[in-house]
Amino acid sequence: IPSNLVLHIEQENIKDDTFSIPKDNRVTNATLIKKLTPSIKKYGQLVPGTILQDGTNAESNHRFEVCKDVGQPFRFIVDNQEHGLSQEELTKEINVNQANWEIKDWLHKWIVHGLEPYIRFQRFLDRHKFGQIYNALQIFSHKDKGAGTFRDEFENGTFNPTDSEWKNAEAFMGEIKDVSTVWNPGGAAFKSYFIGAYREVKEHQDFSPTKFVTKLKKYRGEFRECAKSKDYIDLINIIYNKGQAVREKIWLA
Repeated sequence: IPSNLVLHIEQENIKDDTFSIPKDNRVTNATLIKKLTPSIKKYGQLVPGTILQDGTNAESNHRFEVCKDVGQPFRFIVDNQEHGLSQEELTKEINVNQANWEIKDWLHKWIVHGLEPYIRFQRFLDRHKFGQIYNALQIFSHKDKGAGTFRDEFENGTFNPTDSEWKNAEAFMGEIKDVSTVWNPGGAAFKSYFIGAYREVKEHQDFSPTKFVTKLKKYRGEFRECAKSKDYIDLINIIYNKGQAVREKIWLA
């Protein structure tokens, strides 16, 4: 088998099944395809793909798809395996684009690997019709563990909430849904800024979700979508204290 030799397949010989794709590979990213297309169309494929000796396209499925679509030959090298890395390790080392993987790609990868917390998380998303994965991780975060930590674990394959964290996430989700039945322009109640703000105020011992929803129904016109969690916190405080005597007002967060 040739080593360090760039091979190519002419356009007329490129087929969908020319190479196999790892089952845990990233979901085809339409944004990346859109970025690659004009470059490959104008200059050809600048960076060869890497094909394993068993015919697996280790890290260049997007380049392969674009070459097939725009009529360019697909260029590649055959990995001679002198590095001693597994297919997964090799992909991680050589695939520069993996740094730009979207969080949904990681969810797909770890579900393919059969990791139960990710399968359960997918059920959580489906049950609550939650479209944004990172925003959903905000639901799991708490004062001892932020959403950033959950995201790092999520990408590394170590995401594994405790029973208490699962239970609290379900309860929190219920409260957010209650808010969304009253106020949810453009899905704002399910976005990270509002979720983060709501999580902050609900830590206060005197905060009542029922009272907040009741007040929100009455003063909904005074609530608005914000670009910062702090602004949401200020608004929640204003709405929550509407109609209260000065001595009864409380600052939630």
